[in-house]
Order: sequence, then C-alpha cells, then structure tokens
Amino acid sequence: MRHAYYLFPFFLFIFSLHLSADEIAIRKILDSNLFEIKGGQKIRLAYIDAPSITNTNPKIRAIARAVKHFAKDELLNRSVEIEYIESMDAPEDIRPVRMWKKFPLQTVDYIKKYLENGFGKLAKEAGLSIEEAYLTAEQKAKRKQRGIWNPNLYKPSPPQIYTATLLMGINSDEGEDSPPVKELLLNTRLLTHNGGFGVRLASAYGQYTQEYSEPQNGTLYYIINFYGIITGKYIEFQPGLFYINIPYERRYRNFALPNARLKIGDLKKFYLSLDFLTDFYSPFSIGVNLESNYNYYYKLWIGVTPLSYISSEERWMAAIKSELGISKRLLLNVQAIQINDRYDPTRYGFRVGIGYNFSVGR
Repeated sequence: MRHAYYLFPFFLFIFSLHLSADEIAIRKILDSNLFEIKGGQKIRLAYIDAPSITNTNPKIRAIARAVKHFAKDELLNRSVEIEYIESMDAPEDIRPVRMWKKFPLQTVDYIKKYLENGFGKLAKEAGLSIEEAYLTAEQKAKRKQRGIWNPNLYKPSPPQIYTATLLMGINSDEGEDSPPVKELLLNTRLLTHNGGFGVRLASAYGQYTQEYSEPQNGTLYYIINFYGIITGKYIEFQPGLFYINIPYERRYRNFALPNARLKIGDLKKFYLSLDFLTDFYSPFSIGVNLESNYNYYYKLWIGVTPLSYISSEERWMAAIKSELGISKRLLLNVQAIQINDRYDPTRYGFRVGIGYNFSVGR
C-alpha cells in the first residue's frame, strides 16, 4: 500500500499529460523535423536541432533525407498524440511539440527516439529546462556514433577548389640563329575531397626536334592535356590524355598519348611524384615535393628526368617548380629548367605566372 502511495503522483502526472494532449494525423513530412497537420498547421519536435534537406552541404542533406524517410515510414498519415510547447523563440507559423504514439506494450516518445538515433542535436527551448531522459538519449547516440554523431557520415564536405594558372615561359638556346622558345601555359582544375579533373593548354613557339635530326626553330605547336584526379590521404593518381599538334614535315601531324602522374606520401606535406608526359619538355620525371597550407600556402617540386635510362646517350633534365600564395586567392608560380640532350649547348628555361583559386561549398 505504501508503494502505491508513492506511485500515485507519477500516474497522476501521466494522466494529466494525456488529458492535455491532442490526437492528430501527420498529413505531410516537409523536412526531417517539420510536419504538416490538418488545417495546414506546421509543427516540429521540440528540443531537436535536426539537419535540413535545404542545407548547402551535401553530406548534411543526405542525412536529412534519411531522417525524412524515417519520418515518412513512422508518422505519415498516422495518428499521434502531441502536446504544444510554449517556447518563446518559436516562429509563429511553426509550433514546437512533444509527440508520442501509444502501442500495446509501450509508448514511444519521438523526441527521445530522434535523439537516440542521432537524428539531431539536443537544443534548449527558450524558457524551458531539458529533461534528463533527453540528455541520456543524446549521450547514447554520441557513444554509439549514430546519425549525425558518426564522424564518417556527418563530416562536412570540404570545399571544391577551382584553380586557374597562366604561365609565360622562355627557353634560351645559346646556339647561333636560335631564337628563344616562348610558351603560354594555362592549367585549370576542379578538386573536391576525393577527386576532380583538370585541363592543361599550351602553345609554344621555338625549337622542335624530330628524331635523328637537328632542332628546328620558329615552329608553333599546341598541346591539350585532359586529366582526372583520384586522391586519398597518402596517394593520388592523375590519369590523362595528352594531345599535341605539330607541323610535322612528314605524315604525322596530330597524335594523342596517355599520360599520368602518381603521388605517394603525405600529400599535405611531403611526397614523391612520378610523371609521364605531364610536361612536354620530357617523357617522364621523378621528383620530391614539399607542400604546406599552414599560415601561408606554398608548393615546391624538385625533379629530374634521367633520360639516359631509356637511351644509350647522356641525356637528362632537371627542374624546380614552385607556387607561393601571395594573397588569399592569388598564387605566384616560378619554374626553372635545365635540359642536357644530344645537342649542344645545354639549354635553360624559365617560366613565371600567376594563379587564382577560389572555393565553393564551404
């Protein structure tokens, strides 16, 4: 009898709560935590800060769609009981509510269920205290990394990086009647968190060498290189297609070859790169790279092309390419190259240019 006396206030509270509740039917699921009932009234679950399907971040939108799908399965065109919450910060057209549904063996509190499944963060309603059961439910979702608390699911998508770089170059040949080689190089790329694509365009006027013949001067040729970007934390691969137009004296004037770049190491700090036909100076190169985005941005590549490995003659190329952030958007590019092939004297090249980048989606 004494135990029944202590339980009486609890049952009285539950009974009074249900007396003040309204039984309604959910007519539409407008968002992950936005519902429409009869008469066009919009309601939302109180104490829940849920992701929205209108969020600009695609990751958050994906979670919101999953929560909305759950709400359709559980609530659409079904009767539930609600209690309106008088919250001082609620908009006039959207009323916060407590919502539950009675089953034969239990009563489901949908605020608690949302929190337990990680469908939203616990948010305080102005002028109201948060119940202990809701705090416990949110902690459970965090501990089990459900929904928005899953770091792999809810991690904000990094911005898309667009970069455009314009370079002017000159390649000095000290031989007689050998004017400098001039070139114009445009490199653009779109990079997301795990991939992207780019295009390099080049126009050069100067030396052109056919196999087993002396260099020819005064030749204008064009290069187009389309490439993809597949990137991870420690490896990046850039497969592409290299197309060149050269005023060949014989039958071949246009041709295309595959090209590729492979990066291995800490791609945000220090890594090794292997290049095949990514620069028309040479067939391939091996280089070490330094990169930093801490405080200020810079990239430095030092590479060599040991052509003697694929030829019986002493031929090689060494180069330094650097990129420095001179402002939030502008990049300064400086490149220098030394070429030693079958012809004397040794040639030197120099490139300088300006790059611009901007991000979308942050």
